[in-house]
Amino acid sequence: MSDKTLSERDAGIDLLRCVCMGGVVLLHSIQTVVFACGNAPAAYWNTHLAVFSALRWPVLIFFLLSGVLIPKTFTVRDLPAYYRHRAWKILPPFLAWSAIFCFIRGTSNVSWETNWATVAATFSQIPYKMSYYHLWFMYDFILIILAAPLVVLLKNRFRIFDSRTFLLLSGILLFASQMFMNLGHIGRIPVYVFYFYLGTFMYSFGGRYKYPLLALGVCGFAYNFISARDIVAATGSCGMVTSTMRYSFIQQLPMVLAAYFIAGKIRITNTALHNAVTKIALCGFGIYLSHPLFIWLFRFDKLESYLRLPPLVFGLFVFIVCSLASLALAWLLRTNRYTRWLSP
Repeated sequence: MSDKTLSERDAGIDLLRCVCMGGVVLLHSIQTVVFACGNAPAAYWNTHLAVFSALRWPVLIFFLLSGVLIPKTFTVRDLPAYYRHRAWKILPPFLAWSAIFCFIRGTSNVSWETNWATVAATFSQIPYKMSYYHLWFMYDFILIILAAPLVVLLKNRFRIFDSRTFLLLSGILLFASQMFMNLGHIGRIPVYVFYFYLGTFMYSFGGRYKYPLLALGVCGFAYNFISARDIVAATGSCGMVTSTMRYSFIQQLPMVLAAYFIAGKIRITNTALHNAVTKIALCGFGIYLSHPLFIWLFRFDKLESYLRLPPLVFGLFVFIVCSLASLALAWLLRTNRYTRWLSP
C-alpha cells in the first residue's frame, strides 16, 4: 500500500482501532485469572478484575465504526456488489480460522495429543456454534453485515428512521428489553445493531461533551467492578463475572462516545507515525483472529505457578508477547498474496 493511500485515512480513527484491539487482547490475556476467582488470592483477583471491568467497551467501538464508515448514499442497486464483496472478505477467513481452532479445542491441556473425535465434533458445529470463544465476534459481525445496508436504506427512505428522536426511542426500548429479558448470546445482537445504527448519526454530533462523557465512562468502570465483585461474592460462581456487564450497553455508551469524539480530534503530523498506526489498524482483524493462538501457548493449566508472580505482571507479559506475535503474524499473512485472505 502506498504512502499516499495511507495518508488519506483518518489517523485518529485508526489510532482508536489500535487502542481497542489492544484492549481486547489484554482482556483475553487476563480473563483466565478473572474466571479462576476461587483459586486466585483476593488481591490478585481484584487487580485483574479492575482491568477486566475497564475493558468491556472496546468491542462496541468496532460496531459503531461500521456505522460511521458505511456509505450514506446506499441504494438497492448496490446490494449485490456489497454482499458479494463482504462474503469474499469475511467467510473464507471465518471458516479457515474456525477450522484452526477446532484443532486447538481437540488438544488436551494435559498433553499435546490431538483428540480427533473432539475436532470432528467441533468442526461439525461451526455453522451454528463457534469453535473458539473469541469467534463469537465473527458470528455477530456477519449478522451486522447482513443488516447494515437495510438500516441505511430505511434511513434514506423514511425520514423517521433518520431522526435523533427515533434513535433515542430505540435506545430506551432496547435498554428496557435488556433489563427484563435475558436472551443469552442472542441478546447481544440487538445491542450491536443499535451501535451500528448510532454510528450512522455520528457525523451530526460535534463531540462538545466528550470530557463529561469520559468521566461517566470511568464511573461505569467502577460500576462494572463493584457489581461483578458483589455478585461473585453472593453466588460463589466465577462465571457470573460478566452477568452485570455484558448487556449494560447504556452504561458503556458514554465511554464509547467519548473515545470516538476524542479520537476524531487527534491529528498525527509525523508521516512515519501516521503510516505505522494505519498499518497496524489494517492488521486489526488478523490480530483479533490469531491472538488466541499465542495466549493458548502459555498453558493456563499451570495457573498456580503464574499466581506466584506480582499482580498483573504475568497478564501484562502475556499481553505484550501476544500483541507483538499476533501483529507480526497478521502482517506476514496480509503482505503475502497467497495468505492475504486470512488477515482481511
